[in-house]
Amino acid sequence: MTKSKCVNKGFTLVELLVVIAITSILLAIAYPAMNRTFASQKLHNRSQQLQALLQFARSEAVRTNKPVLICPTKIRKEVATSNTCLKFSDYNDGLGWQGFMAFTDDNLDGSYKSDIDKIVRVVAINQNIDSQNDISKASIKIKTAISCSERNKKFCNSDLNGQKLLGFMPDGRFGIGYGSSLKTVGRDGSWDIAQSHFIFELMDRKYEETVKSRFIITPGGSVIECNVQNIDKVDLCKLELK
Repeated sequence: MTKSKCVNKGFTLVELLVVIAITSILLAIAYPAMNRTFASQKLHNRSQQLQALLQFARSEAVRTNKPVLICPTKIRKEVATSNTCLKFSDYNDGLGWQGFMAFTDDNLDGSYKSDIDKIVRVVAINQNIDSQNDISKASIKIKTAISCSERNKKFCNSDLNGQKLLGFMPDGRFGIGYGSSLKTVGRDGSWDIAQSHFIFELMDRKYEETVKSRFIITPGGSVIECNVQNIDKVDLCKLELK
């Protein structure tokens, strides 16, 4: 009796080419969607970190009974490098701010002094940037915009310049200003406290129209995140930023 032999056959060249072609088509379809998903996750993570910084800054202002101020900052690359405040006017279409720093203004002069004031928290939005010339690099993924409610639009149109910072007062209220008038908030006009809602929006540089995250700081210092539940109920969540 003759035993039949099992003959193992491999793929033919045509079958292999068909499989490669189908795989390539599927990857071409899925890759952009995967990139957009990863970008959305990263953006949401940065937005959550920035919201946490602001919420913690407010709680520290209330706890220490001292103003906690917020400024853009260059993210340090090495432990020996000190964080410093940058100007909000170095906006550069949303690419000039590497991150944000919150610090306790211990001497009440409205500015950051590394030998006096204490850093509360630092959040990196973009990092590993050596200079302003690096903003064209692909490593710059996220743009950040800050605007204000229409009622007090001037605060963001003109006041986010020079030495002005954002800040929480010891009573938890939020505002914008500069200088030692923190000692007498509201008396000489150098600080505008509880005058406007501030809108923070983070956008992916590549998918700017579709991948974005927005939240709002109320005059009282509370954080409202814009999401699918409230975007149609909160007017500032729908406001077009310019």
